[in-house]
Amino acid sequence: MTIKAFYDEIIENGIKQNKKTPSKYLKNKEKAVLSRLKKYKQNYLSYLKDFDLPFDDNLSERDLRATKLKKKVSGCHRSYEGLKDHSNIRTIISTCIKQGKSYFEFLGHHYIFIGD
Repeated sequence: MTIKAFYDEIIENGIKQNKKTPSKYLKNKEKAVLSRLKKYKQNYLSYLKDFDLPFDDNLSERDLRATKLKKKVSGCHRSYEGLKDHSNIRTIISTCIKQGKSYFEFLGHHYIFIGD
């Protein structure tokens, strides 16, 4: 049995079980989930063909995690300029990671740092 056939079988079993659900509220919620799983089957199974695809779509949430951690640790940014600088640096780091590039090399090639 292929994975797609197994997936279809699970959905069909879910639909049969949904008909037996006594609560109208839960029945509608279950039916909505099953319909979504059936409608977007290709999307849910696409990561099985291409292992470079993430299983979830939380890239933006992961990008925000570092900023949230900064806020949690220090309480806040001390100035608006500091917030902008932190956001710009996080954006550069995140983009470089997604593209498989070194952000140290990127910063070295695109910015000149002048020390005191």
